[in-house]
Amino acid sequence: MSFDYSRNSRPCGHESILERYVLDAFDFRTLHYVGDPSLNMRAPINGAALVQVWIEGVLCPPTHPQFGYSVVPDPSRVQEGYTFSKILFNKQVRLTQPIIEVSYITRQGFCLQCAGTGTINDWEISTSGSLVHTHGVQKLGQQSLKYILTSKNPFSPNLICNLKTYLYKKLTSGTQNIAASVTNALQNYQGIQSAQKTVQTLTPNEVLRDIQSVSVKQDPNNPLLIYVSVVLMAYGVAEPIPLNVALQASAS
Repeated sequence: MSFDYSRNSRPCGHESILERYVLDAFDFRTLHYVGDPSLNMRAPINGAALVQVWIEGVLCPPTHPQFGYSVVPDPSRVQEGYTFSKILFNKQVRLTQPIIEVSYITRQGFCLQCAGTGTINDWEISTSGSLVHTHGVQKLGQQSLKYILTSKNPFSPNLICNLKTYLYKKLTSGTQNIAASVTNALQNYQGIQSAQKTVQTLTPNEVLRDIQSVSVKQDPNNPLLIYVSVVLMAYGVAEPIPLNVALQASAS
């Protein structure tokens, strides 16, 4: 039995983890974001009590006798709908180029993990700290979707799909090419699984038996938005495996 790492979509916690900051060169108390020193904080803080400040890899509480700090309003940055803060040390920090990192919860519109979408599709970590595995039908569906959305693959150059190329042009040629690209990618995946079975044991319900249907539809209210629906069948299970992708084409 083979496995893949689980990458199920789930709500994003909007965590900004260990962002790098530098001390103000004049007051030695105010932090500035390394990526843009004109900003005190890259993004708004959602819950000052959850802010963590790390100096040289050591977590410093806000009550630390030397590196204690406060999260205060930032009057220099005003943006409609958001309230910004800055981190201010209680005393001057006179370390030479200290490594200062800040973790905090931000707002959805500024989240780098989900890019503002509210959901993330990434590896899942169990309570023990290990990566969660997926098997069987779930693995087949996840890998099929992965190959449909893969436009470059240096390890298996033939196992790609041209679906993403339609993000950069209008759908003037219709949707037939998209359906053909998806079907071709899945047929190539079938061929790879046939070769894989000669060197690795695969359970029947993780082997692609049939591509039952591939349909592509344009949104009636937005011709640049298309929906790709795929139905697969696996050995060992009677229920079909539905996969759905929404694709936004470029307006240029």
